[in-house]
Amino acid sequence: MDWTGYGDSTRTGDNKYVLACFRADANLSWVVDLRSFLNIPELKYKDYSPRRHHVASNPRVQARLRRGLGDAELTIVDAQMYREDAYFGLVDKGAELGGDFDWTTLNDLAADGMLRDSPFGLTNPDTGFGFPADGTFRWRESYSDKLEELPAFDPTDLKRRAGGKLRDVEVLAARAHSIMSPTEYRELQIIVNEPMLRLNFPRNLERVKRLAHVFDEEHAKSVPLLNDLVGHLAEASGVPHGYALQMASTDPIREDQSTNSDHIQAADIAAGWAADLLLSTNNDYRALARQVRWITVNGIAVPA
Repeated sequence: MDWTGYGDSTRTGDNKYVLACFRADANLSWVVDLRSFLNIPELKYKDYSPRRHHVASNPRVQARLRRGLGDAELTIVDAQMYREDAYFGLVDKGAELGGDFDWTTLNDLAADGMLRDSPFGLTNPDTGFGFPADGTFRWRESYSDKLEELPAFDPTDLKRRAGGKLRDVEVLAARAHSIMSPTEYRELQIIVNEPMLRLNFPRNLERVKRLAHVFDEEHAKSVPLLNDLVGHLAEASGVPHGYALQMASTDPIREDQSTNSDHIQAADIAAGWAADLLLSTNNDYRALARQVRWITVNGIAVPA
């Protein structure tokens, strides 16, 4: 079975980053219907939105659209929550804005927090899976040309390699969160911490294959970092090194043009729809969670 996920993103009016994904087995006949109904070559939310009332006038197309959106997997990264945590953390220590720290400091701390809470933080001994002190189950080699040793969790270096800005980290963290569902994340955590479970190579290999994702062309610098992460998770969960290298060589995480993929076009619609719904419900995440497969906010699963 092809478990690959396909994603696209947008930003809300209050600058939350919303990433929507659809799995390869999702029924996307509604995408073809909606594209035909709107008479456009490529389905984009910016084209659908001003004509959504026209779409709603056709009960069949509207019903299929709403059912189709139910297969979406949503990942939201809210940078403002991290900025506020950083701000109050510094103020509690007696620091003052403008004297002891500035907005650049808050953005840097927010970026660190995003990466710490994402799957990239799994190598962080304070927040990760709790790898043995000798590093037995630590991913040792990255998938760069030189197969350099993967360093310990270093948010500053990850931010630099992603592009150096907070917005780069938002994309990287969101994509890292999106490649596994909350259930898959927990399953991998259990496998990594249970030596006997790591011996079930065929099952664990299938779990790791589910991490494969194709994102719309937006942030090429995040792709090699995410492929390194897949390799890390593969070896940490018991997939032999040779198989892990072979998997990485096929680029399980990549980008593609949305014109080539109904799945990515569906994700574009879902991301825009979710952003508008959050705006109209004053960020009622639970209302949104009731309408999709799953949703996480800063890595935390939202109950329906």
